Amino acid sequence: MKKHLVFISILTIGSCMNAAFAECIGPEVMGKCLGTENGIASNSNSNQYQSTSGTGYQYDLNKPSDRMNYGYDTDAQRRDQMSTNPSRTLDRNTNQRGGGINW
Repeated sequence: MKKHLVFISILTIGSCMNAAFAECIGPEVMGKCLGTENGIASNSNSNQYQSTSGTGYQYDLNKPSDRMNYGYDTDAQRRDQMSTNPSRTLDRNTNQRGGGINW
């Protein structure tokens, strides 16, 4: 019985620790956070990148820090894989590298 309580306690503590590092707090739809991100309201566009074609991206992949964050953001990578936006080709041809296309 003690082993089960210790095991359950460890699982509970572990899950609470992971929640502290969550990027999106609240509902997430199609990879977009509708709640808050790390305590900041998600409607803040301070970390958005817009190319000259008008396409909006979550990351500017010309910046090393954004490139590193994009590497860990599987939702942003999935949005890019599913995107059929023809402006992305124009952006790539003009050396504008955005990642995590916004719908």
